[in-house]
Amino acid sequence: MNSAPSPPGDFVCIVDPSPIFASGLRQLAEAESGQDRPVVTVTPESLARHFPVFLADGTLPSVVIMDACIHDDFDSFEWIARIREAAPTCAFVVVLRVLDYFLLTKAIASEISVMVSRDDPCPVFRHAYQAAVMRGSFLSHSVTRKIGTTLQQEKWLNQSPLSGREMDVLIRLGVGRAASEIADEFQLSPKTVGTYRTRLLKKLGLRTNADISFFCLKHFPKLVHTSLGLEPLAMDDTPSPRERIEEHLHSPNENDIALSG
Repeated sequence: MNSAPSPPGDFVCIVDPSPIFASGLRQLAEAESGQDRPVVTVTPESLARHFPVFLADGTLPSVVIMDACIHDDFDSFEWIARIREAAPTCAFVVVLRVLDYFLLTKAIASEISVMVSRDDPCPVFRHAYQAAVMRGSFLSHSVTRKIGTTLQQEKWLNQSPLSGREMDVLIRLGVGRAASEIADEFQLSPKTVGTYRTRLLKKLGLRTNADISFFCLKHFPKLVHTSLGLEPLAMDDTPSPRERIEEHLHSPNENDIALSG
């Protein structure tokens, strides 16, 4: 830990595994707070050691800037719950390393009102920090856009399940197959495949083939895994589109968690 928190109960705690990024966040917080709020930085691994000290001394943070990650050794959102239980008035800034569906869902479920992307520019971080200090809400433009797209995708997937042919085309586009290859496989014209692609992009709120690939990895990891050649991709042998949607959209599995690292 870089400094002793004082006065008790009114300091900023930055939890980030990257020394360089944590240093930048610390400089920003110190510049905004001046002498009013000392700033300490800890790694996710060392937070477990320092937290009992905070509890024993009554020096709980007033603001926590937390790198969002979930893995076997550290779950950011479990720690947010623990800190919030001990310090109910503590404000949180969650920094999303990846604009991942699973992390966004966890952050929303944890009632985080201030979120930014790791790729956002410095002024955005400054606004986020000011909002946390004032106990306000702030979502960066990139986070807002991702949440909007995710909600749009969920709504469409739940209300209008993919047909078998739409799923055929979506998964094959998601693993990088060319429209001509897809057309040959299903005896369609390349123009028809292009029409499917345009329709899917519009309905899902996507823009590029890279967006399609990421969407497929999030929602249909097993189908993507199969289509990469480990076994034949037989759509008729897989669960129905609604079953796949419910399984992968509402019950994130280990594949979803791995993507969020």
